[in-house]
Amino acid sequence: MDSRDLHDKELGIDTRASAPGLILGAPRAPSLISPSSVAVPPPGLPLANWYTNEDGGQQGPYIFALLNSRARQGTLSRETLVWAEGMSDWQPASTLPELFSA
Repeated sequence: MDSRDLHDKELGIDTRASAPGLILGAPRAPSLISPSSVAVPPPGLPLANWYTNEDGGQQGPYIFALLNSRARQGTLSRETLVWAEGMSDWQPASTLPELFSA
């Protein structure tokens, strides 16, 4: 019995049943980023700290590869406004060809 089991027993719950297959301590890649994601932002713009204007407000920060993955999956529209430090203003995602690259 490991420390997780002792913790569950003390609390009277079974966390393994509520999250089958979850191995604590093992890193898991975010589901929207594949290992083949090599998306890089336009020159002069950062890899991280990107923001979107969705659902009535600012969302983020995100890494550029995540936005690229969302664009390829169709969960980020070309009309969605995006911004990162170094950009003069919010602009539609469609203005960044690197975002929708294959």
